[in-house]
Amino acid sequence: MKAIFGTFAIFVTAQAILAGFGIGEGFLIHLAIPAVDLNVAIFVGVAAAITMAHFMVQVLNAVASRRLDEDASENREDDEAPPTFYVPVPPMHRQRPRRKKK
Repeated sequence: MKAIFGTFAIFVTAQAILAGFGIGEGFLIHLAIPAVDLNVAIFVGVAAAITMAHFMVQVLNAVASRRLDEDASENREDDEAPPTFYVPVPPMHRQRPRRKKK
């Protein structure tokens, strides 16, 4: 039960932080460009904050996986080749010769 509550608390905190950044960005957009309605500016700010968080997570995952790949390659012996997997190609069906018209 504690694990579920902890996960839920982290999720709610992350959502609150994203919403806070989005509302702040939206308010600044509205102040910079008064022609933009506050609701639209907040929506754009929240969308920008979510997109930024998404790309940041993707970059951090890529960096972490690259480090893991480098560590794995350092641990491998030099003379041992990585395993090679061959995928069998399905046989191609030959076309039957067409019958000539009489």
